[in-house]
Amino acid sequence: MSFDIWENILWGVLIVSFVGIFVSTAILIWGLVGEYKDPRSSAKIEIGGRSLKKFPLLVIIGVAGELLFNTTTFVSSITLDVLHSTEVAQANKIASAAYKVGNEAVERAETLALEVEILKAKNLEFEDKNQILQKNLDQSHADLLAALRTMTGDRDMNPADRDKLNSSLKNKRYGITLVMVELREPRRYGLIIRDALEDAGAVVKLEEEKTSRFTGVLVCEKNARDSALRKALNRAGIEAKSINQKTEDRPAFCDSPAGIAQPPPPRGLLGVATGVLDDLFSLQFKESRDRGTVIFVGEKVPHKVPER
Repeated sequence: MSFDIWENILWGVLIVSFVGIFVSTAILIWGLVGEYKDPRSSAKIEIGGRSLKKFPLLVIIGVAGELLFNTTTFVSSITLDVLHSTEVAQANKIASAAYKVGNEAVERAETLALEVEILKAKNLEFEDKNQILQKNLDQSHADLLAALRTMTGDRDMNPADRDKLNSSLKNKRYGITLVMVELREPRRYGLIIRDALEDAGAVVKLEEEKTSRFTGVLVCEKNARDSALRKALNRAGIEAKSINQKTEDRPAFCDSPAGIAQPPPPRGLLGVATGVLDDLFSLQFKESRDRGTVIFVGEKVPHKVPER
């Protein structure tokens, strides 16, 4: 049975005991008063065929009732106290268990918070390592592309380099002889340089050589104008080197034609104001024996693969 049912029963016993004590006390007083007024009273009560004096019997019943109901009251009170003590003990035990669980939950929460901080630190460390790895990967990719360009790739000019060359040669009329080796890559790169020079306003004549022991882009310099053109090419990303008149083993193409000059293709429409002058200059230069600034385009200069 639950505590609530026992508690209700004991409270019922206590109430009955209190009522019994009250009734027993009233009967006792009744008997004492009757005995006091008439000690020699002949009033009797028939019980079980026996005739007993009335007032002494009431006194006995009252005393017995008080004894009985006082005993039940005492026992019920002690039982209620024990029951309450047990309930309090169980409640304290439950509260203690709950407090323990709460402390464990707090400790677990603190542990989880610490683990979260550790994971955050590891995540930051991982992100740093990932950035380093990504940077190394990008560098490796760039090195690989550089190596592939060195081994198999073609030289080229991007729009920004073309703009730099156009800006450097703006409003300057150059007569240029472009000497190319008759191989696929040098000829391709030479035509790219030819187009860029013509876009910048230069007039270009083409010459070709079957083979050459020279490599890269070379500028035969005779004066400051040739040197300025070489610097403009370098600013545009073309690795042009200088060959001046004092250079030992000066190549023959710097001083004499290497082949038959080929006229360049049309450069498109020019402005009305400068078109006439440019056409006159182009015609005069192409028909003259002056070779202008001689630029040689040979095979690529081999580069070493970048070491990691």
